[in-house]
Amino acid sequence: MLGKIITVVFLIILTIFLIGYFNHTFSIDKLISSTPVQTLSSYTVTNVSVVGHEEITNYSYSFTIYSNTSSAIEYPVKLPGYGKVVVQAYFSTPTSVTIVDNGSTIFKGVETYLYKEFYGGGNLTLVLNGKLINASITINETISTFTNY
Repeated sequence: MLGKIITVVFLIILTIFLIGYFNHTFSIDKLISSTPVQTLSSYTVTNVSVVGHEEITNYSYSFTIYSNTSSAIEYPVKLPGYGKVVVQAYFSTPTSVTIVDNGSTIFKGVETYLYKEFYGGGNLTLVLNGKLINASITINETISTFTNY
């Protein structure tokens, strides 16, 4: 009788240990961060004058976003004006991407590499949704201004 009690207690302790061990092992990738880590690596402005009456201004934003959340990340970018916008992004895993410019959806899809060209500016929002997001993003805007001098 004592042997049966010791065996049952041993099995209960072993079960508790195994559940605790495997629960810890399988939940490591479920640790989530509520805020994505964003690094702005460069921002440049280049002014070039062409033919004396047209001034071309190039704005370039380069940054990386890393997040291990599975919720949507909205990343707003304030562009200085209206012009040709190029969004180029590399993702380590397939990521759902939505590009919204001043409230209008420009692009929506699942990508590992994204190259999108459009005319717009102002309030640009990138909405990223994926389990593990590791993105390198470059946004270029070219604004042409004509003068009468």
